[in-house]
Amino acid sequence: MFGTIPLLFALFPQDPSTATLTDLRVGHVIEARGEFDERGRFVAQKLVLLPAKEDDILVGAVRAEDFDPASFTLLGQRVDTDDLTNWNGLDKGSLAGKRVKVEGTYKGPKHFRAESIAPRGEGRDRIGARIDSLVPVEGGLEARLMNFIVVLPDKVEIEHELPLSAYGLAPQRMLGGPDNSADLERDEDDDFGQGIALHETLRLMGQLEWASSFYENFDLLEGSVNDEEDRWDNEEALRFRLAWTPRENLYGVAELRYRQLYRRDEDNGVNDSVVQHDGAFGETWLQWRDLGGNQGLDLTVGRQDFDDPREWLYDQNLDALRLSWIRPAWRLDVSASTTLTSGSERDQESWNAVAYLSNNDNDRNLAVWGLVRESGEAKAEVRNASNNAVEVELADSSLYFGARALGAWLPQNEVWADFSIQIGERDAPVNQGPVNVVVDSFDVSTWAYDIGSTWFPPFAAPLYFTVGYALGQGASNANESYRQTGYQDNNAKFGGVTSFSYYGELFEPELSNLGITTLGVGALVAERTSLDLVHHTYTQDEASAVFSPFPGIEANLDSRPNGNDADLGWELDLIFGYRRFKRWDLEIVAATFEPGAGFDVNDSAYYAKFQVRYRL
Repeated sequence: MFGTIPLLFALFPQDPSTATLTDLRVGHVIEARGEFDERGRFVAQKLVLLPAKEDDILVGAVRAEDFDPASFTLLGQRVDTDDLTNWNGLDKGSLAGKRVKVEGTYKGPKHFRAESIAPRGEGRDRIGARIDSLVPVEGGLEARLMNFIVVLPDKVEIEHELPLSAYGLAPQRMLGGPDNSADLERDEDDDFGQGIALHETLRLMGQLEWASSFYENFDLLEGSVNDEEDRWDNEEALRFRLAWTPRENLYGVAELRYRQLYRRDEDNGVNDSVVQHDGAFGETWLQWRDLGGNQGLDLTVGRQDFDDPREWLYDQNLDALRLSWIRPAWRLDVSASTTLTSGSERDQESWNAVAYLSNNDNDRNLAVWGLVRESGEAKAEVRNASNNAVEVELADSSLYFGARALGAWLPQNEVWADFSIQIGERDAPVNQGPVNVVVDSFDVSTWAYDIGSTWFPPFAAPLYFTVGYALGQGASNANESYRQTGYQDNNAKFGGVTSFSYYGELFEPELSNLGITTLGVGALVAERTSLDLVHHTYTQDEASAVFSPFPGIEANLDSRPNGNDADLGWELDLIFGYRRFKRWDLEIVAATFEPGAGFDVNDSAYYAKFQVRYRL
């Protein structure tokens, strides 16, 4: 089609004048050739005008630590391939460190769909896309192409084969929809397929998940059948989601969830089987984009997923009012939230305010954040001196400040560094008399951190190695120890294709009065297939008979520490992930926990999980 245009202009001559910056308009498609400066801006040394329907283009070197050809980072942009991607002059395999040209479609900061990949020789990096904004700056213009800030100097050369009038303007791209729901942080649990188009503005998507988990001896008391406690969970979950896009600046989601759980719980030789059925609303919200004509200023109202890259702060559906201001160089989210239905009593008695500011850089991410959680009086069950259950009401108020650095801060490494300070007060039972229990309030001023890195040495490919240490400060009075927000999930990937509980799949503790050392080795054993072996050791900061203060979030063990020794033991996890097909996920986990001197019982516990997920 485009090949006939030069012939037409040869027959009917047009103005051949050379273009200058003043001729560029929002909507023109250009290819910028140049390099990044120290501020992360792409400085163009040459521009080429392209037809309005041209694909988006990236040319550069793939990160040396990206061994998986299914997903890699190029010029700081995450690129995804699939079965329809054309590999031109390349065998489908690892691209780590190779210089390539990728043509495709930009879907958002975390997703560039590759339609073709070809090798490239040495030369300048290139970014080709629609100009989404143009701002005059000293010495030229500053343009936004996809998620890049591109500096266009006054004297930059602009090449064009056709007269300027031949280059039309591309329409504004619509981000969002099934591939990029609201530009919010997401994990694979919340990913859906492309779905079925019911109407040009309405799409139905679905997800079906089945998981079977087995805990053996999670009271750490092995011996006769009457001693040990085992549990088998069989869970099915079904989710349907409607995505509504009536206008390019209005987006809506409505989701229904159904869950069925069969639990076989064997304790002291008695089999207590339970079957649960429940339904609830999932994410259900409306989002207004580019408020007041301000590009990247979005307002979201309704039940929405709050998720951060490591789920160290939160991974929770909250009923919220959230304002997001998204720019190429930074992103700010501020919100007020609560849980109206389908939550614990404590969650439904809580309100939250969150501010999260990041540099909006997936390659080298920096962020600072603040979170307020005010929890009203919620019922909790404690024991009196006669070991009878007594119900009390406990409240707590916490203010958190945090900072983090994630990404490629070291060569061949993916680094994480999370820091948090907690200030507030919380209620706790202090006098457990023969009948009544007295509640008192305690001031809290404490901190936590989690630092580590996954190393991808090229000589050891496809292996990667992880080391980390996390500490939630304890106190001589356990009621004054650090607590996480209560919305966290502590779930992420090291170098593989599936995320997992990075504090231990079996023990799965909260980072409270606890130091955790982590060592891991993993491998991308095949395309979108990984295997991780992860070892943890657990040591209390202050020896305590509880895992965390009231209102307690207990670990996945039905035995409590003795409070005499800080050594809680170690755990070894094996995690297999399979993501070869976009609609299917498979995860298999095996784990063992060996208790330390911090428990009065010291028999090993075991855990296994098989999970499969299908996306419509």
